[in-house]
Amino acid sequence: QMIAERIRDKVGAARRKGMWTGGNVPFGYRSEARKLLVRPEEAEVVRKMYAEFIERRSDAEVVRMLDADNHRNRKGSVWSPQAVARVLTNPVYAGFITLGEELYPGEHDALIDPDVFEQAQVLRAGNLEASAARERTARQRNPEYVLRGLLVCACERNGKPCGYSLTPASTRKGRVRYRYYRCISRDKDAACESRPINAVALEELVLNRIAEVACDLEKNARGTPQGLEARLHERTGQQRDIARDERGKLRERLNQLSADVRSLDNNLAEADGANRSHLQRRRDAKAAERARVKQQLDEVQARVGKLEALTLDASWIAEQLQGFAQVWRNLLPRNRVRVIQSVVARVDVDEPNGDVEITLQPWVGEALQGDGRAA
Repeated sequence: QMIAERIRDKVGAARRKGMWTGGNVPFGYRSEARKLLVRPEEAEVVRKMYAEFIERRSDAEVVRMLDADNHRNRKGSVWSPQAVARVLTNPVYAGFITLGEELYPGEHDALIDPDVFEQAQVLRAGNLEASAARERTARQRNPEYVLRGLLVCACERNGKPCGYSLTPASTRKGRVRYRYYRCISRDKDAACESRPINAVALEELVLNRIAEVACDLEKNARGTPQGLEARLHERTGQQRDIARDERGKLRERLNQLSADVRSLDNNLAEADGANRSHLQRRRDAKAAERARVKQQLDEVQARVGKLEALTLDASWIAEQLQGFAQVWRNLLPRNRVRVIQSVVARVDVDEPNGDVEITLQPWVGEALQGDGRAA
C-alpha cells in the first residue's frame, strides 16, 4: 500500500508539472519519450471537429462532417458520437494536463486555443442542462409568456423590495382567456401586496423599449446589420475578455489553495499534539477559502458562458434587431424569448405604485454609451 501511495504521489507531482504520465494517447498526438508530440494531420481533424461543433452545437453534426470529409479514426473506422464527445471534452487539446478535477498547464503543444475549448464546454453544458430543458418544456406549454424568467417583484415589503419572481398565470371568463403575471410569494405567505399584472400590457411595454433600443442601435451602427453585429461583438468581446481574465485568476488561486490543502493533509498525517491542532485549523481555513473561491469561479464561469453565447449569436441578434417591429411578428415563440433575453437582463415591477424598471444587458448600455437602465 505504501508503494502504491508513493507511485500515486509521484504521478500526481509529475502531472502538476504538466508532464504526460502515460495512458491512452489522445487522437492528434503521439507519445515519445514520455512526451506528447503533435500529429499534424490528426491535429487538423481535431480543429475541424471543434469548429464544426461550435457552429452546429451538435455531436451528431460533427460525426456527419467527419464522415462526409472521409475522416476516420486511428482504426480506420467511422467516428462515433461517443468518440467525438471524448475529443470535445478533453482539456489536453487546450494544452492542459488533468489531475482529478484540476487542470495544470501541460508541457505539450495545444491543438486549440483554450478559449475555443472553453467555448465548446459552455455550449455542451447548455445542451445538457436539465433546468434549461425544463424551462423549454414550460415555454412549449405557454410559449406566449415571453417575459418568463425576467420579471422581479419590486413591491415594497418591510421597507425593501419583495424580490420574488413573477410567474405566468391565466384565468378564463366565458370563452375569453386572460393572461397575467403574479408574484410567487403570494403562494408562500400571501404577504405581498402586488396584484396580478396584465401580461399583454407588460409585454408591450418591454417590447416598445426594445424597439427604441433597436432604433438607437441602428443609428449608432450606421443602419446596417453588419455594423450592429460588429458593435455587439466589440462590446460583448470586451466584457467576455474581462470575465475570462477574472476566471483565470480564480483558477490559479483555486489550484494554489488545493495544493495547500493537500500539503497540509500530508503534514497532518505525521503530526501530533498541539502541532496537529494548529495544522488542522490552517487546513480548515484553506479548505473554507477554497470553497469560497470555487463558488466565485462558478459564478464567473456562468457569466463567461452567457457572454460567449451572446458573442456567438451576434450575427443572428443583429439581424433580428434590424427592422425589429416587422421581424417580431414573424418570429417563433422560442426566438422571441431569445431576442428579448439578448437585450433585457431583468424587469423590476412595482405593481402598487405602477412603476416598471427595465434593466438592459450591459452590452446594450455600452453600445449606446449609456448606463443600461430605463424606467
